[in-house]
Amino acid sequence: MLFNAGESYAQFYSSGSDPAGLKWMEIKTKRYNIIYPLEVDSLARRYAFLLEKTADAVNRPLRAKPRRLPVVLHPYNVLSNGLVTWAPRRMELITNPPSTGSYSQNWEKQLVLHESRHVAQMTMFEQGIFKPAMWLLGEQAPGLGAGLYINKWALEGDAVASETELSFSGRGRDPGHLIYFKAAFLEGDFRNRQRWAFGSYRQYTPDDYSLGYLLHSTIRFRTGNYHFMGDLTRTLVKNWINPSGSSVSFRKSSGMNLDRNIRETTKLMTSYWRREDSLRAPFTQLESVTYRTSDYVTYKSVIPVSADSVYAVKSDLNEARCLVRIDESGRDVTLTFVGNMGSEPVYSRGKIYWNELIPSLRWEHESFSDIIEFDLATGSTKRLTRHQNYSNPAFTPDGDTLFVVEYHRAGGSSLVLMERANLMKKVSYPAPDKGQIRESISVGGKIYSTVITEKGMGIYRLDPIAAEWEKVVQEQHQNIDRLSVMGNAMIFSSDLEGTNDIYHFEPESGQLRRLTTSKLSAVSPYYCDREKSLFFSDYTKSGYQLVKVKADELDWKLADFSRPHKYVFADNLSLQAGFNIDTVKVEGLYKFESKPYNKGRHLFRFHSWTPMYINIDNLRNITYDNFYDAVSLGATLYSQNSLGTATTMLGYSYHNKFHAGHLKFTYRGLFPVFEFKIDVNDRDKQRIFLVSGDLFNPQMVTDTVTGSPFVSASMLAYVPMNLSSGGWSRGLIPRLSWRYSNDAFFSFREGRYQDYQHITLGVQYFQVQRMTKRNIFPKWGYGANIQYNMMPFAGENFGSTLYANGYGYMPGLLKNHGIKVSAAFQKQFYDGKRYLMRNIAPSPRGYSQHFSITYASVFTDYAFPVYLGDLTLSRYLYLKRAQIIPFFDWAYSQGMNDFRHMYSYGSDFLIDFNIFNISLPLTAGVRYIRTGENRNAFQLVFQTPLL
Repeated sequence: MLFNAGESYAQFYSSGSDPAGLKWMEIKTKRYNIIYPLEVDSLARRYAFLLEKTADAVNRPLRAKPRRLPVVLHPYNVLSNGLVTWAPRRMELITNPPSTGSYSQNWEKQLVLHESRHVAQMTMFEQGIFKPAMWLLGEQAPGLGAGLYINKWALEGDAVASETELSFSGRGRDPGHLIYFKAAFLEGDFRNRQRWAFGSYRQYTPDDYSLGYLLHSTIRFRTGNYHFMGDLTRTLVKNWINPSGSSVSFRKSSGMNLDRNIRETTKLMTSYWRREDSLRAPFTQLESVTYRTSDYVTYKSVIPVSADSVYAVKSDLNEARCLVRIDESGRDVTLTFVGNMGSEPVYSRGKIYWNELIPSLRWEHESFSDIIEFDLATGSTKRLTRHQNYSNPAFTPDGDTLFVVEYHRAGGSSLVLMERANLMKKVSYPAPDKGQIRESISVGGKIYSTVITEKGMGIYRLDPIAAEWEKVVQEQHQNIDRLSVMGNAMIFSSDLEGTNDIYHFEPESGQLRRLTTSKLSAVSPYYCDREKSLFFSDYTKSGYQLVKVKADELDWKLADFSRPHKYVFADNLSLQAGFNIDTVKVEGLYKFESKPYNKGRHLFRFHSWTPMYINIDNLRNITYDNFYDAVSLGATLYSQNSLGTATTMLGYSYHNKFHAGHLKFTYRGLFPVFEFKIDVNDRDKQRIFLVSGDLFNPQMVTDTVTGSPFVSASMLAYVPMNLSSGGWSRGLIPRLSWRYSNDAFFSFREGRYQDYQHITLGVQYFQVQRMTKRNIFPKWGYGANIQYNMMPFAGENFGSTLYANGYGYMPGLLKNHGIKVSAAFQKQFYDGKRYLMRNIAPSPRGYSQHFSITYASVFTDYAFPVYLGDLTLSRYLYLKRAQIIPFFDWAYSQGMNDFRHMYSYGSDFLIDFNIFNISLPLTAGVRYIRTGENRNAFQLVFQTPLL
């Protein structure tokens, strides 16, 4: 789940836009306005029921009373997720259920419990000092409060607790959720608060959800304080001005400060896990398949084809996720990079298949799940389907029939059988009990599927002739994952006994046996009949490693789905809560009245304001020379509609005795994005007359027309086309812009001054490998940009400019080093003209922008990291890594009658850090530049995800 209290996209956070042309509807309940496409009316009613039914139980631990909230449903996106954000305040739910993972719970229920708790959390920051702050700043005040005063891990941990305590499932009952902490604690890896919370570029660190739930669940277990999160946030708000407010708040809500809570949690869980291990031992003896390293590397989805060709999916902190072949020595070779895989890969007839989540060409909230084929003989990758929602491919034993799960936009799922040769759909079987089919497999000539219903996850057998499903394993709340064949039985991983292990199930007899006793976790099983061995992924502190065990050396212990593991900490939370969503009967859905949602009437939603002028976009390119363009005296008003397609900024600024007005409007609801901007009276208008001077910087006499306000306006249309797939981010962006200002140039032919107008046409393409945690630059990639700029109605005064730029990324000399080389060429068509336009191409660092008829440049950067040891210098400063980026820039410029070479060199010296215990990562440092004229320059560099 994504929780956002302060990210920025344009002016405030937008998750993207849905396909144009949808007819939107709205249901108003007591607490929510649910906005959704007409196609998912029944699903929207289900969400309305669940949101209202769970509201009191979700809000009770915080004693929160949220105001009515917009909830937007996105059914065309397959990247299952949800978010709650303030400014503007709303909840967004991606309704397509995940096709893999450890959830044995209905997706709508899990999503409602998690995201609703975030609403309750944010409501706490509408109280106390933040109530008058909202008068001053609008809805951005609670977002700023949550971002500054409470860590993301605390918010996410509480939300995971919500989904756990109010159901039979939730991540608190997934042993894989805390698996790294278990591995670390049992090996004596006890880090301080900053290292766990802010992460490391050297050591693997679990996400905010895991850390947050670990602390939240153990604090409530030790204290019995059901209202812990409410007490914590209420005290934080009350002590907002106290630099030690966090320590005070944890002490009042739990009896200890945060550091001591972490130490107590470490002691408690280490003791608990050691005792658990002593009861489970002895553990299965394993034979390694992969070469073990001290660095964190994970291998999953093993497919043993031959003794020297074992295939798996590899991921680590250095490389993008890839499909690899592993030889007999345990070394791996990369075959291809993979994108966002939505299933375990399967093998058939010399090829490997999986489904990949692929974005649509234009809409952020439209994506597809298509079947991908990788040919082991040729090394080629092929996309077999397009614009479908197919998941978890599998084959019949003869390989002639492919069956996949199809998720429907309006809810529900089906098992689809198709001919392998032409991928023609043969037949489709709706899921039993209106459930979600997860995985399917053919065993003994029959098809079996795991299905999630209102009661949990079960195993069903399909009778294709009668088109009926028979329940083989009753629904329960343990997970069943990665179905695979072993003779006339199926094998899978499950958390049935509290640890992920491999199980063997004979569907005809109903006999279940546990094959492994893993120390931490065993997943992704695959039985190799040739070797009579079970291959799977075994977890260690260094990640999942591939191992194998001979069939006659497996445990073969009888097991029973009716005797699941009891999760001590999760069950303690549920005992305190006294409510369970899995016992609620969903009914009365059509009592909710729906009506059309008019996008035009809801185009503007003014949500935040500031008593000064702040232009978020200009902050990205700020210099001290134009600081007032970004921040000055004045006022700003922000609007963003609930669908995230229209953003507006209205501003008034006062600087240098000028009263200025500003307007910017962006609309993303059509295939092209349109942006309109106007600024009035930032200064007096100017009239410009050309005189002789520097051939590369023509001197112009500027006459200020006092009392005549300067006006600038622009319109931009562009199409951000997303072509990403297969582990590569690709984009194609054609654009057309028009710019106007009433600054005037003197036209000799007309004998009068004319206003400036520019029209620019361009197209940009990029293709870069997706970055991993340790990358400074993408490992591989390239891009190109072509622009043509002209000034209409300029006659003999101005010509036009053609600009082209290309860049490439490649690896450096050592791991995580990167090289970027960019080259630019610009030609200004100047014959018969009087004025030169200012260059589009950037000058070498250390030189100001100037004028050229012909211009060419080459810029090079070399980036490498320096690990700083994850230094905690104080409670308020945490240093993770240094970035050293030396550079060399060269350019050739031909002016009116002469030419010039320019070059500069230097380096960026940057530090990645966190300050004041705020989760937001920051990068800051200095840039040193030395030019060819022996001039030295220093610049401050500051980077943040917000800008």
